Amino acid sequence: MGIDVLKRISVLNDVLADSTIMSYSQCQLKSSKNIDVRWNKRLISYNIVDDGIEAHFDDGSSVKGTLLVGCDGSKSVVRAQLVPNLCRQDTGVVLVAGTLEPNEQLGQIRQLIENSLVQVLGDQSHALFLISVGQFWFWSLSWATECTIESSLSLEEILDKVRTNFTNEEIVRLMELSLSSARLTPLRLYSSPLLKVNPFPNNPRVTLIGDAAHLMTIQRGMGANTTFADALDLTDVIHRGSTQSLLGNYEEKMFQRGFQAVQDSFNSTRMIRLSGVKETEIHLCLSVTLGTNGHFCGTKYRSRGTSDHFRGTKVPLWWYRRPFI
Repeated sequence: MGIDVLKRISVLNDVLADSTIMSYSQCQLKSSKNIDVRWNKRLISYNIVDDGIEAHFDDGSSVKGTLLVGCDGSKSVVRAQLVPNLCRQDTGVVLVAGTLEPNEQLGQIRQLIENSLVQVLGDQSHALFLISVGQFWFWSLSWATECTIESSLSLEEILDKVRTNFTNEEIVRLMELSLSSARLTPLRLYSSPLLKVNPFPNNPRVTLIGDAAHLMTIQRGMGANTTFADALDLTDVIHRGSTQSLLGNYEEKMFQRGFQAVQDSFNSTRMIRLSGVKETEIHLCLSVTLGTNGHFCGTKYRSRGTSDHFRGTKVPLWWYRRPFI
């Protein structure tokens, strides 16, 4: 699945590698020409009409078209109407997240995070996710919980979690430097159910891409690339006329790829949760980096424990190739 997605989105390599490419704000998009973007609209429903489809918004307005593509995320209104039984499920994991400008004080992290997506496993199911995005480092700290409602945590409570569950001083320093701008109300992680049968009805006027179709947890870092692949496949369909047959073929391909990623991502999330319960002596930092000829290679870093543990079955040693652009 990973190689298939990488091949599918390889046309984006030059674009995404261009240092002049930046994220566009709404203001910049509004000033652009030949891009018809309607802002401040919230979809509430749609209905099929004789010559197409009509979308209705909460301000009372509506618009007609030939094809509605639901790319409205994990709480998709389009999915709720198109496939009402396809509901997201609580994984029992929550996270807090933040950003930090690259910092010379964090030499080990800086070395790992260049061209890499890093996952650090801590005690009691705690995990730290790190990635470099543009001019910032993005991090998220997750852990398993039985609480259904999580209140905001103080800066000191987060630091206590990090000090208790991670032994590396740079991780503690990372938090100290970035917590002032972090989101400290834990977000719950949700996932699509693990399906084996395509649930999409092949409606000739409505389809889905990305999290709206196959919501997955973040632990494998597969969401964005899978969505890119969906978008490119759907673009091909639209160029060819978006017939019901072509849309059906797209949805089957999107289902096979997307729900495999859902399964893989959930397995990684589950393994992180189990790592905190079954084994707290070993901490592994897994880094996947871009190698020669577009191949990905992995490196394991041991932060505590003995070599004997690495040979035993108790160690939650999980290993995978991670698509990364």
